[in-house]
Amino acid sequence: MGLGAKLNFAFLTVILVMVVAHAGAQYIGERNAALAAAHKIVDPAIKQLTQETEAIQNRNESLATKLATDSAFNQAYQAKDRAAVAAAVKGFVERSGMTGYVAVIDDKARIYYSGDAPAKFGYPARDIPDYIRQLL
Repeated sequence: MGLGAKLNFAFLTVILVMVVAHAGAQYIGERNAALAAAHKIVDPAIKQLTQETEAIQNRNESLATKLATDSAFNQAYQAKDRAAVAAAVKGFVERSGMTGYVAVIDDKARIYYSGDAPAKFGYPARDIPDYIRQLL
């Protein structure tokens, strides 16, 4: 192979390396730009969802604390009267304007009363997701 052929091969190799490097840099640049644009859209939504979720959690904890200090509920629970617990919970829900279901868990981590299925009780609290899955 002569000097001209070696120079042509080197020239083409350099051009090939430059084209591949440019394509790689372009791909990485466009990917980073797309990620930055997506973050501008998604980050505020995630922040808002986080704030709303924290507000819901705080509201639920506040309602649970109020229910736990409700005298009618405490008397019914201490007496182990499920009908009175149901009435106390329903009364609390009406007074508080709460939407959703209340589940009362006993000291053995079993559902003592649940507003979504009052006739079903005594199952472990860890089985709640399985029970919900069965409803769907």
